[in-house]
Amino acid sequence: SHFINGLEEGRTYILSETVSPEEYVKSTDIEFTVSKEKVNEKVNMKDKQVSFTKTDVTGEKEVEGAEITVTDKVTGKVVDKWTSTKESHFINGLEEGRTYILSETVSPEEYVKSTDIEFTVSKEKVNEKVNMKDKQVKISKLTVGGQEVTGALMQILDEDGNIVDEWTSEGKVHYATGLVEGKKYTLHEDLAPTGLNLANDIEFEVTYDKENQKVEMIDTINEVSKVDEKGNLLKGAEMTVTSNKTKNIIDKWISGQHIFDVTNEMKAQLKETGKAEGMYVDDEDSTVQYSIAKNKGKDDYTVMFVKDGITTYTNIDLDGNETRHMIQGLEAGEEYVLKETKTPNGYATFKTQTFTAEEGKDTVLSMTDEDTKIEISKQDITTKKELEGAKLKVTDKDGKVIDEWTSGKQPHMIKNLTAGETYTLTEVIAPKNYKVAESIQFTVKDTGVAQKVVMYDELMPVVKKVKTGDNSQIAFYMILAGLSICILGVIYAKKKIKD
Repeated sequence: SHFINGLEEGRTYILSETVSPEEYVKSTDIEFTVSKEKVNEKVNMKDKQVSFTKTDVTGEKEVEGAEITVTDKVTGKVVDKWTSTKESHFINGLEEGRTYILSETVSPEEYVKSTDIEFTVSKEKVNEKVNMKDKQVKISKLTVGGQEVTGALMQILDEDGNIVDEWTSEGKVHYATGLVEGKKYTLHEDLAPTGLNLANDIEFEVTYDKENQKVEMIDTINEVSKVDEKGNLLKGAEMTVTSNKTKNIIDKWISGQHIFDVTNEMKAQLKETGKAEGMYVDDEDSTVQYSIAKNKGKDDYTVMFVKDGITTYTNIDLDGNETRHMIQGLEAGEEYVLKETKTPNGYATFKTQTFTAEEGKDTVLSMTDEDTKIEISKQDITTKKELEGAKLKVTDKDGKVIDEWTSGKQPHMIKNLTAGETYTLTEVIAPKNYKVAESIQFTVKDTGVAQKVVMYDELMPVVKKVKTGDNSQIAFYMILAGLSICILGVIYAKKKIKD
């Protein structure tokens, strides 16, 4: 307590707090009159506190690193400034009844800069609390399979085109830094990883609502599936993509190439969580980071490699073979030709396919190679009907038996003979009473349409038996006997003359 000197009974005085203690509000003046009663009097001036907290949108987590300023609304004078910590801050220099502006001059990393808060210190002797909440804007860079992309160079631009935030995606959500509530921004992908296409810019606005926001950008793909008639991966087809504009080859590959050795441990991780990741050292002594993730709604997986700072994406099966090839180097709006330059043995060459790389859309192509089909029919040469019971075989140019069977009521089908090769159809044993046909050579055409080869069999001639008592037959044989005697007589006579 302080005993005031120089007061007079009956006079009125004003008690003022000229300078408030640190962390306390400057109280308003107190007017008091000294009574004439001979009793000691007491004047009590109470100082209140105004505390400040910087939290996330939940109000429960203290946010560190925000630079905060409190300014007098009328004079514009800075009253207090500090950097937020995990503890509440008691604001210095406030006065009861005055209005102030609380400003976040610099937002913490990964948080949005809040709008100013205007508050008036009340004259009530009750401590007050001011809370400023910082929201977050989460940026997800995703593949079409829903996985976070690694290796994409990302930028956030303001309305004047200035870079506000820039980062390289690391396979996880990015929390934007430097954004301000109420402002509009553009999410821009400056460089896409190998195998993925640059995404279109996305415009978004940071709202004033104290709710976290999320912006998703999906990298599109240009992919080709090389399959057989059953939809299974077809290996060994040599493929090219050529620009119709420049006639240059943009990309070339062999379907089903082995990309990666998937270990049993990786397979177990994929079965349990749908994801497997790690690192290894390759043949070039380079450290390679990899991540394998199940593709939603498909039977294959996306594998991501990071080597020497370069990120590459492709699709594989559990054997580590490439399934759907991601075409590289396409430009939006340009026209391209997909061509099969070499076809696996046993299949017909797929026709060329022309397509346009569309901006912001996936290009998904499926190229099916049909089986070559040879339909072999064994027929009676007279009736042209299928002839059962013939044992047949087909051999290649080296005499190797490709197929052998016994003919039935329906033609026999042989699939996957090599287009352009010549084969020989041989009848090993003919059906009863039929002659063995001559072998037939046929060349397989480069088409998936069934090709028909027909081999005809001819009946053997029938020899009639001589019946006993048939006079015409007896006369015939008697004439033959007479002629034989005459011929023998002539030969004997000639021999006698010589002798």
